[in-house]
Amino acid sequence: MKTTVHRDSDCVRLEGVKGWTLQNHHATLLLVAALGSIALGSCSTPMKSATPSKHPMRATDLTPASGSTEPKIVRREKFLVMGTLTRIAPGTETGEKFASIWSEFEAHRGRIQPHSTDQKYYGISFASPDEAGFEYLAGMATSKVQAIHTGLVIREVPAATYAVFACPAPAIGPTKRYIFGEWRSQSGCQVDNSAPAFEQYPPAEDTESPVLIHIPIREAQVK
Repeated sequence: MKTTVHRDSDCVRLEGVKGWTLQNHHATLLLVAALGSIALGSCSTPMKSATPSKHPMRATDLTPASGSTEPKIVRREKFLVMGTLTRIAPGTETGEKFASIWSEFEAHRGRIQPHSTDQKYYGISFASPDEAGFEYLAGMATSKVQAIHTGLVIREVPAATYAVFACPAPAIGPTKRYIFGEWRSQSGCQVDNSAPAFEQYPPAEDTESPVLIHIPIREAQVK
């Protein structure tokens, strides 16, 4: 079933995702995150398995998203993210799954936000220990916390070099399909599997800044 967003005066509903209605204060952000995550589909799995051959695409899917198609190459030092961690089994990357993930994060947001270092939101895809599926962390970057509430985890994102793609929130899906299709096959870059890929969403009140999609790459390829 096609997933569409309906915005009323006090809530946002997902049509096609059974049972999900989120209150308006952060609903738009969370729905964008959920739909952006599902748009990645199987490409959210660890990069070594996200090959074009495993994820066939139509020519229309490879149309670059609005904005620059050339990424910025940046070095990010290690940082901590606190949030909710969900194991995603192969073939279960559905709109309902990611809506549930971000809805669960929203239930804990009040406990996480006071520790946030930048008030931004992160959707991080960690390799699964058994290499089947992946683990998705929905959260915020934080400083060290002495005590963690039940239902939350803290994970360290290691220092890495990233190709960073900026795009408007509605273009997350097309941008990711472009990254794992045309850009990956033509750039010559190899993904650094020692670090996770992630999306960085701006603070909820920031309606101008783009979403930043971070793809870890090997430093030897950076000129």
